[in-house]
Amino acid sequence: MAGRFPILGVLSHYYLGQLYERTGQRDQAINEYQEFLSHFQGSQAQLKQVADARAAMKRLMQ
Repeated sequence: MAGRFPILGVLSHYYLGQLYERTGQRDQAINEYQEFLSHFQGSQAQLKQVADARAAMKRLMQ
């Protein structure tokens, strides 16, 4: 399905990041959020998920 709807593949990294973060798997969460955010580098996208992932990265990198 991600082939037909590539945004689903991108969003899956965001949701996996959330899952890993909530289950205490910090390194995996960081990897998933980084992969998700890599699709939005230099973007001014106003997606809630982008803002949430950026905030999560700040939180996890402390």
